[in-house]
Amino acid sequence: DFPSWVRFNAAHPAVTRGATSDTPKVFIHTAREETWTGSVLAIRVARLVSLLFGALTVLGVYRAGRLVTGRDDLAVLSAAIIAFTPQFVYLCAVVNNDSLAAATSVWVGVASLQISNLKFQISRRCAIGAGVVLGLGLLSKLGGLILIPLVGTSLVIRALRRWPHLKFDIWHLMFDALVILGVAAFISGWWFARNVLLYGDPLGWSVWLSDIGVRTPTPSLWQLGPELPALFRTYWFGLPGLPLSGSIYFILAIVALVASVGVLYSLASALRRPAFLKFDGWNLILVLVWVGIVFAGVLRYMQTTPAAQGRLLFPALAPIGIFLGLGLSAWSKRVALAAIFVMGLFVLTLASPFVLIRPAFARPVIAQLPADVQPAQTHFGDQIELVGVRLAADHIGPG
Repeated sequence: DFPSWVRFNAAHPAVTRGATSDTPKVFIHTAREETWTGSVLAIRVARLVSLLFGALTVLGVYRAGRLVTGRDDLAVLSAAIIAFTPQFVYLCAVVNNDSLAAATSVWVGVASLQISNLKFQISRRCAIGAGVVLGLGLLSKLGGLILIPLVGTSLVIRALRRWPHLKFDIWHLMFDALVILGVAAFISGWWFARNVLLYGDPLGWSVWLSDIGVRTPTPSLWQLGPELPALFRTYWFGLPGLPLSGSIYFILAIVALVASVGVLYSLASALRRPAFLKFDGWNLILVLVWVGIVFAGVLRYMQTTPAAQGRLLFPALAPIGIFLGLGLSAWSKRVALAAIFVMGLFVLTLASPFVLIRPAFARPVIAQLPADVQPAQTHFGDQIELVGVRLAADHIGPG
């Protein structure tokens, strides 16, 4: 019943070509949304599913942080940073595929970290599980293709770590790789086959580009530099009603810089005092590859179409959370600085629905007609809608 009650906002550029309004509302919200039936119920259920994927993402970040740092406190800190990132929470509360892409990416990353670890025995069940998550990641978004080289890198690292004895494991390793890719193909292959049949393109990329448009000429990487601040801002706080400027982004930039220096300090300390951090250089390489291929994919996409949107970095939430937690905790043994940062994010996230989101998506002044008003449902072009009229009978007469 969605088409029978939905009201599009004609002032939105996505609805009316040439419209210049900066309102975030594609739809006009009415009292129909107070019911829990039909398409309204379906939307609410879909939002809960999206929220579930967000929770799985946070759990996966904790697991990845535990595997990389070997410390529970840093793993909890990494997960908390992601859990209280306002933009992540916002996108996990709406109907979209970014939360699923984040969840599948982080768990493919967890599987990759385990595969690269020689202490972890790759069983058939584990290989099948990794293939299932990889297949779901390929179905979630086109960007899920970057997960294939991530799994491949983990297998290469495992081979390198077993280099003196590789001849005894090479066939097992190749079989594991075939199981993972085979299960992933079984899960997602129908989608690529369908695209070939419909469009002659396994990715459907040409159809997508024809809809969203292509940058002409294609900018070089250095020309994307001015767009990177917007990518940074919208990763943290691209909420409706919030201007992309102000002191909040300056503070976040300082925190990111401090964390980056802290990561370098932690690595140096780990080399001098291994007890400080149960450091595994191979895990670091895999995490760097993880965030590197995600960032490279985002840059390539930005070259194709204007898309400086921080949510595109969500497949790398685990590495981002781990590096921020590790870097901030390096400045305090009891992770006090990082705890203050997490509390700040928590307050911002808690306030966002009331301060930013609700006002930006407020209902119109007349959300529901009074009982004595007769519905009119008359449109004057695409600019004005007469929703109802109230006429006093004793004031109506000739002339």
